[in-house]
Amino acid sequence: VNAPEIQQSLDLAVQHHTAGRLREAESIYQRVLDANPDQPDALHLLGVIAIQYRKYDIAVDLITQALTIKPDYAEAHNNLGYALGNIGRLDEAVASYHKSLAIKPDYSEAHNNLGNSLQDLGRLDEAVASYHNALAIKPHYAEAHYGLGVALNELGRMDEAVVSCQNALAIKPDYAEAHCNIGNAFMGLDKLEEAVESFRMAVAINPKFAEARTNLGYVLQKLERFEDAISNYDRAALPKSRARTLECLYALGRYEEFYLRLERFMEVENTNLGVAAISAFVSHQLGRENPYPFCKAPLDFIRVGQVSNHAENTDKLIDVLVEELGHRIAIWEPQGVTTRNGYQSRDNLFLEPYGGLVELDRIIKAEINSYYIAYKSASCSFIESWPSKISLNGWFVRLLTDGHQANHYHPGGWLSGVVYLKLPNKPKRNEGSIEFGLCGLDYTILDSDYPRTLHRPEVGEIVMFPSSLFHKTLPFRTDDDRLSISFDLLPD
Repeated sequence: VNAPEIQQSLDLAVQHHTAGRLREAESIYQRVLDANPDQPDALHLLGVIAIQYRKYDIAVDLITQALTIKPDYAEAHNNLGYALGNIGRLDEAVASYHKSLAIKPDYSEAHNNLGNSLQDLGRLDEAVASYHNALAIKPHYAEAHYGLGVALNELGRMDEAVVSCQNALAIKPDYAEAHCNIGNAFMGLDKLEEAVESFRMAVAINPKFAEARTNLGYVLQKLERFEDAISNYDRAALPKSRARTLECLYALGRYEEFYLRLERFMEVENTNLGVAAISAFVSHQLGRENPYPFCKAPLDFIRVGQVSNHAENTDKLIDVLVEELGHRIAIWEPQGVTTRNGYQSRDNLFLEPYGGLVELDRIIKAEINSYYIAYKSASCSFIESWPSKISLNGWFVRLLTDGHQANHYHPGGWLSGVVYLKLPNKPKRNEGSIEFGLCGLDYTILDSDYPRTLHRPEVGEIVMFPSSLFHKTLPFRTDDDRLSISFDLLPD
């Protein structure tokens, strides 16, 4: 087959591809490769179809082959980055986007995609710069305005986030995600009625937009419009909406319906951490047996380990970690988390650990194994459905004077923990301590004598507990700071 015939076939395939006729396009690309296995355009575009089918591993393989043949293929580098990002290989995705932009600096889509991957890595300031680069090239790029808005919102720059998403909507009025992010920004600004309106617009455009429905329900719940909140949670049908439905029923005093719903939810799943948290608390408040099987008595599963059990030189390791974390990016009171008067990092410290984190990763995994051995005979889903492999998500928190963390649990974890690297010097009483208890969020307290316990940590401790257990830290008044690394053992 000669070159003009191959080009003619590729042109026809691209016409099918552009029109959404993927099967026809795929068939022609494959025939081209049968005639010429090293045809880079066919390899690349077949990889793009794999992306559209969400077969990202196949896409990576095909596009990598194309780039081996044609290394200066900017579009292929961009699409390789997109595929890599969707299978969690974010650093490689960033590298691919940079290669694309080195070849084609005015490639607005690559700038935008780079911003998305940087945002996923928690490198928010760099993400903002990438979105601005995309918009400098293509001012009417709705997705870049939206991505910028999301990053600004994460940075706590909510007013600017609203403007960015409004810019996206001026270009693309039916952009439901932009309405949703405006709602998120209004929540951060405590403009709850405006948030309700934004979320309602998002679900009017896309009634199946579960995240927007859940967020709408959450704002309505905060406004104590519980019936409307429940209606939206039911339509969202997300795992986190189940726990919030129970919270609303408890707030309304509809206790029998609470337990009927709980029974229905147990038929679907018995490892929902939010449901576990509210079930444990309400059952104590009402003097009833806790029926939810995840971890009925989470306070019994707090365990304290030591870095020194595994490190040759604990002091040296901690000094190295303190030094290394001082050079990593952290955000002041990031939105959506409970850090107050302090900084928190956004990227996963244990995704690709380096320096002292390599040794800490090993130590934490050893302590997690010890934790499981200590509790392996317990009869609860928390232990019986223990994750089959140890995958960690980790971040650091640096609290300054009066810093603390509000009451919360870790909905994305299974087992959670804290490694203490630096603590306030000579705090008064229990300042800087961590308190565990069954009550959290805005639960109505009927019996103030609910179970709780206080732990005063020491440097080098690793405190571990079920991710469904509420915990908070107490503010401290000294002028020094409190540095810790938090982590979650992730569920399967």
